[in-house]
Amino acid sequence: MKWIEDPGKGREILYVDGWNDNRILLRDPGFLGTVIMNLHPWGPIAMRGSRHPITEVGLDHLVKTFGNNLRAGLRSRELEYRRGTQETVYGRRIQSLELLFPRDRRNGYYCYRTIISFDIEKKVPIRVQVFDWDNKLIEDYGYENLTLNAGLTDADFDRRNPKYKF
Repeated sequence: MKWIEDPGKGREILYVDGWNDNRILLRDPGFLGTVIMNLHPWGPIAMRGSRHPITEVGLDHLVKTFGNNLRAGLRSRELEYRRGTQETVYGRRIQSLELLFPRDRRNGYYCYRTIISFDIEKKVPIRVQVFDWDNKLIEDYGYENLTLNAGLTDADFDRRNPKYKF
């Protein structure tokens, strides 16, 4: 991952499950100079400003989380859903879907409400907005310029790759 805007512009991390003792390799050009360090994915520095560790990043985790909640909500008949309008997000035609779960967080759902924007052509979510039980926006994920089956190689996860600044 590479941060291209503030906060954190210039920060880079590499993480591959099973590599580097399951730690994140971080390069952070901070106030006092660039720092390179290994971090535990759930440690306080790695988690600063985040609700999820890097091990939960990506479409796979997103689809599993909301798929499980969707199935549970449908089974229990506790889910309301609304089909939104078609519009353009990140230059892509999308169809939005709003999911409303019970207001009682003790029911075990991930959130109270979410809006998922599906790319009509690629049939994948490209934006997800998550609202807590007070209906406050707490997460907003977007996948702009998403490339499926990008053809990544080992070099894309190598700290010596000249594209990176490790």
